[in-house]
Amino acid sequence: MPAASSNSISHASLEQAAQWYVQLNDQHVGDQERQRWQAWLAQSGDHQAAWRYVERVGQRFAALQD
Repeated sequence: MPAASSNSISHASLEQAAQWYVQLNDQHVGDQERQRWQAWLAQSGDHQAAWRYVERVGQRFAALQD
């Protein structure tokens, strides 16, 4: 499956994915939040594409944190 570009993902889904990314990287995130994220992720292919895109961006910046 080819990687989706940010142009093919809705702006709203990208914003939501970015918010989830921040929340899930908080060391105090609980199981309930993780379940809510899983439910959001399962709602649509657009959410899944947005999540993959945000993860790729996050991985690029992770190297700069070291």
